[in-house]
Amino acid sequence: MLPESAQTAAMRAPSPADIRTMLSDICTNSGAEVGFDKLTFSINGSDDAVKAAMMVIHQIPFVKRAQYQIRVKIELANEHKEFVSGKKNGKINKIMGQSRCTRIDIGND
Repeated sequence: MLPESAQTAAMRAPSPADIRTMLSDICTNSGAEVGFDKLTFSINGSDDAVKAAMMVIHQIPFVKRAQYQIRVKIELANEHKEFVSGKKNGKINKIMGQSRCTRIDIGND
């Protein structure tokens, strides 16, 4: 069991100073660009950088205790979009089932 002061720190939302430190640590350790606004992380970078950032974020106490959802946005060339939405829908459905994902959007923004 955590000491009372550690429990209190784990239960509160991060302060602006905590967020600055947290983002700096995540960016430094992952190589990804990470933002945080309205209790939402946005992560940009290579596959490996995004994975590393998500692993660091998952260790943050207020993230561990909260319910969350993950939204992934992937940039694809038009020919890849057609390929994915055509021949690979079965694979997408399998990924959604295994990850308990409720929605995958493939389109232009």
